[in-house]
Amino acid sequence: TRWLSDHLAGVWSGHPRFADLRVEAPLEESIMIVAQPTLLGHALDNLLDNAFKYSVSGSPVCIEVVRGPDAVVIAVEDRGRGIAAEDMDRVFDPFFRAGEVKQAGIGGVGLGLAVTARIVTAFGGSVGVKGRPGGGSRFVVRFPCHPVRGNP
Repeated sequence: TRWLSDHLAGVWSGHPRFADLRVEAPLEESIMIVAQPTLLGHALDNLLDNAFKYSVSGSPVCIEVVRGPDAVVIAVEDRGRGIAAEDMDRVFDPFFRAGEVKQAGIGGVGLGLAVTARIVTAFGGSVGVKGRPGGGSRFVVRFPCHPVRGNP
């Protein structure tokens, strides 16, 4: 979780919506993910960039880190426009952009989520999304747990 704090401060502290960012992570325990830090940061940044892009200023964007019995879960949740049910299966496809997003003139080329999915799966993880139109999105990344020496 120290890496997460350092990364967020280093990359996002100058962002106009940094004050909207909420982090829920256990400070008392070490959580280990086997991943290259720069690539993990890039995957997280893509999720945050989308959360900020598709939600209004002043609405919270939450990062939650939880260690379960068999996985470390990193969730990024916003209260933005949401994703239409028919688009849920395609959001991780390269170059996919929902029609309503294009019509609204929101910038992008449709690579961020595809890159995130490739990074996460390269390190043995998985990524998925839940949400409803008009109600926001919750992207959930899961990595297998690895014991940390010195922690029970």
